[in-house]
Formats: sequence, C-alpha cells, structure tokens
Amino acid sequence: MTTDRRHFLGGILLFLHVPFSNSLAMVTRRYVTFQATRRDALASLGAAGGSFAFAAPARGINQCKSNSHNCINVEWGPPASLDSEKAVAGALRDALESYPQRGQSGADCNGWNVVSDKLEEGGELAAEFRSCVGPAALTMNLGQVGLPPGTVRVAQCGRGCERFAHEVVHLSQPFIDDLRLKLEKNDGRFRVSVRSNSRMGSGDLEVNRKRLVFLGRKLKEEGWEVPIPKYAYEQR
Repeated sequence: MTTDRRHFLGGILLFLHVPFSNSLAMVTRRYVTFQATRRDALASLGAAGGSFAFAAPARGINQCKSNSHNCINVEWGPPASLDSEKAVAGALRDALESYPQRGQSGADCNGWNVVSDKLEEGGELAAEFRSCVGPAALTMNLGQVGLPPGTVRVAQCGRGCERFAHEVVHLSQPFIDDLRLKLEKNDGRFRVSVRSNSRMGSGDLEVNRKRLVFLGRKLKEEGWEVPIPKYAYEQR
C-alpha cells in the first residue's frame, strides 16, 4: 500500500476514532484479497477468449471451487407437469419474483434485479443481490468502524466534511452476490442448474444458502425436487 493510501486511510480512521494499526491491517488484507480476486477474474476472462461466460461449465453452469465457503451449486428438478421450456422458465421467474426486494432472514436487504434472462434461448438467467449494509459490510470495506453508514457527524468536522462523509458512505456500499439459473434437458427431463455466489471475500454469513432456501421452498410447494443447498466445502 502506497504512502498516499496510508495517509488517506489513516485520516479516515483517525476521524472515526478507530485504532489505526489494527484497522490498517484489516484494510490491507482486504485490499490484497481484492487484488488477488481481480487477477483471478482477469485470468478467467483471458481463458474464455475475452468473454465473461463461465470458463469451465459443468452441467451447463460453472462449478464452485471445492473449498469455497461463499459459493453453492445445486440442481433443481421441475415436476413432470411442466413439460416445456416455457413452462419451466415461467415457474422459475415466478419463484424469483416472490423474493422480497427488502430481503429476508437478514440477507439481501438492499434489493435485487435481473441482469439478463435467456432461459429459453439456451442461456442463463442472471440476477444480482445486494447485501445489507451494517457493521459487517463496514468492517469488510473499511476496517473496524463502529458507525453505520450515514452517521458521520457532519456538524463536528468542519469545512469539506460533506465530501468526506460521502466518501465514508461510498466505502460501505453493499456487497453484490450473483445468482445463475440454467435450464437443461437430460434424458428427456428438464433440470435447472443453479449457482449462487459472493463476488468478494472468503465467507458470506450464510446469505447464499438463505437465498436458495427461500427460492427452493417456493418451488417445492409447486412439486419441484429441491435438495438442501450446501456450500462447496461441505460437499467434499
């Protein structure tokens, strides 16, 4: 970390009354993790020939790394009564639409949106889910900060504080998780390959599991086969 970055982070943490040495260590670790993640992403992009498509598909969708604690692969089976791509895709969309924009069970408080939907074109449905912003997000993004976003005391910090407060809040933005659904037909039966994963970090506070449990419960009520979602490391 350069001297300028150290001074910038030091100023933020000093203003927020946070021990610099401990917090700087946490921020540094997070920065290194982010850099490594970015390198991995670029390597995957190059391997895919410049495409953001998953590099090593299995059952049509990329598989989590075997030791991952924030990525889940699972396969859902629609009932025989859904005998067309249109019917299966429609049921999946209905289940997804039932997911609350305010999240549930402490997950995805900042909403979600569908990025692309090519279920009936041999592709995937891709959705993004935004995490709750609280102490965990602040810790991961900035270090051990004991203030929720937006609580910087503007009246006590003088000229330029509005911009400073904006920067602090910006550093505590929600994390993004990705959900991928792909419709396939194997041995005359439709199946849905599913992947839910976090973009950053090594853990996820169980939010990927909570998301899939909610969606799976909705589908199970309609007669789908829905196994219990397990993280990759749990399936070794």
